[in-house]
Amino acid sequence: MYRFYIFDVDGTLIDSMPMWHELGRLYLASKGKDSPADLYDTIELMTLNEVAEFFIENYGITDSVEQIKADIAAVIYHQYSEVIEPIEAPLEELRKLQREGARMIALSTSDADCIRATFERLGVLEGFEAIYSADDFGLSKDKPEIWRMACEKHGVSAEETAVYEDSAYAMEAAAAAGCTVIDATKL
Repeated sequence: MYRFYIFDVDGTLIDSMPMWHELGRLYLASKGKDSPADLYDTIELMTLNEVAEFFIENYGITDSVEQIKADIAAVIYHQYSEVIEPIEAPLEELRKLQREGARMIALSTSDADCIRATFERLGVLEGFEAIYSADDFGLSKDKPEIWRMACEKHGVSAEETAVYEDSAYAMEAAAAAGCTVIDATKL
């Protein structure tokens, strides 16, 4: 038993990766536009501004870049709040820890409001002390410092903390910070 638990979200607790691969198509569909099956391959390395400009140039979208970005954010929020399915084994582990009164936070690269909406829908929101996006720390999850900062913010050491993750780079950084890492893909 650890004093503190940090849960990743995407790929650990929820199966959001298919949504990210379909996001461009979902946005275009919301505008009544068809898109090719390989759209993700075309836009995956683009910034959000570049994607918006691409949609304007190639799909006749007449909205501004800022409006397209807002509309894409709305599509993402809808997916998190209503559509994306949980990954059962890690979610059951989380629920067990919540029943035991464990202290926990979520730390994700995704938007914290989207995560809150998902957790609300899944009935697990109230068990978290906080929900953070990596942006809240100004670091990516491949930096050991982010894991230490998250622990310190909650008055625990990294050595007292277990991290549930699915990404190799984040697992390596959490371990380098001194946390015990639990590979969520093996639950």
